[in-house]
Amino acid sequence: MASQRHHFLMRVLIPLVIVLVVAWLVPLEMPVGMDISQAILSARSVLNGGDIYGLGVSQVATDAQNHALSGSLPYPGPPWSFPPLIILGLLSPERAAALWFILSVVCLAGSIAVVTVSLSPALRASIVIAALISAPVQGHLIVGQMTIIALLGVAVLLAGHRRASWVVMGIGLSLLSFRPHLGLPVVVVAGLYLLVHEPRRFLLAATWATAIVLCLGVLAVVVDPTCLRAYPELMVALNSLPSNKVCDTCSSLPVLLTDRSPTASDSVWTERFILAGVSVPALGYPLLRWGKSLAVVVSGAVCVSLLSAPYNRNYDFVLLLVPLIIIGRRAWALGACRIGRARIALGLIATGAVIGGVLPYFVSRTVQGDILWLSALLGYVGALLVAQGPPEPKIAVLSDDYTA
Repeated sequence: MASQRHHFLMRVLIPLVIVLVVAWLVPLEMPVGMDISQAILSARSVLNGGDIYGLGVSQVATDAQNHALSGSLPYPGPPWSFPPLIILGLLSPERAAALWFILSVVCLAGSIAVVTVSLSPALRASIVIAALISAPVQGHLIVGQMTIIALLGVAVLLAGHRRASWVVMGIGLSLLSFRPHLGLPVVVVAGLYLLVHEPRRFLLAATWATAIVLCLGVLAVVVDPTCLRAYPELMVALNSLPSNKVCDTCSSLPVLLTDRSPTASDSVWTERFILAGVSVPALGYPLLRWGKSLAVVVSGAVCVSLLSAPYNRNYDFVLLLVPLIIIGRRAWALGACRIGRARIALGLIATGAVIGGVLPYFVSRTVQGDILWLSALLGYVGALLVAQGPPEPKIAVLSDDYTA
């Protein structure tokens, strides 16, 4: 018991306290209209007795003391993802932005650390640094987006599976639900795989994840009884914005195959969701048919999610980090066994990492999404090429790598 308390203090509590102190001492200059301002805006609204999505948010946004939040929209996440963010409303906008920036870097480094535990410290640090300077991560950190939580969910889900812990797996599944349009395809594909291969563990993990989401949802209703009604209304309002219809930095099959003009009718969203509903099963089935490793199946599912999302932005491709690492490492291991398709997969992953992480710096904003979409497509093909390798060993130790 004493060792567990020491582990909790060293790995969780002390780093969290350090993050809070640094965020308090080093506020960030926050440009007006950044995405993180949406969460800060709604958190301040709730703390002032208002709501998450509606009128109270508008009142906070027009407050002269909150000039950094002026022009911001309400928080666009689902109600159950909001309670952990209330702490942002206790700080000034600049300090809250600093806190979220630091937490985002910690989540990024933690996600990479989980899937590279068997590598040398120098190589792991190099991977983290390379990730931090990649184009999607830079965009994500600049605007203060929430997709990093879904990335952490992918890493936690796989860590829980490697530890044979349905509790940890459930936490990962619940984190994926914080970004439903990107996390749901991953949850569905991973769930179907586990339901076939490890039904008991999946049902326990899914039950635990549901309990977490329900508890957070109840807290959201307590702080704002209107949130369950207001959230769908907000989504309809946001979807009607011309900038979201055009989505010039979006790249997925549904977006590319539908009208992207500002004058597109509201039915364009129905078309995009129908296309997403078709492409996710079509792309996900080969992973389930050939996959022998949850790590590879989930990695491929992340690529499927990005390729099929009815709505995404350049910064959402931060989700590719963990899949590219996992598929690349597995391809390297299989390539060492002189498996030809693994060497092809390794080349595809290396190409995807370079064009997705570096090339967007040198092209226009509207072309960036197409490049990142291509990176996700290469990751998906790489996952299919290595999916038929030897099955993952049933060893419940976190320090095992993800190449088996």
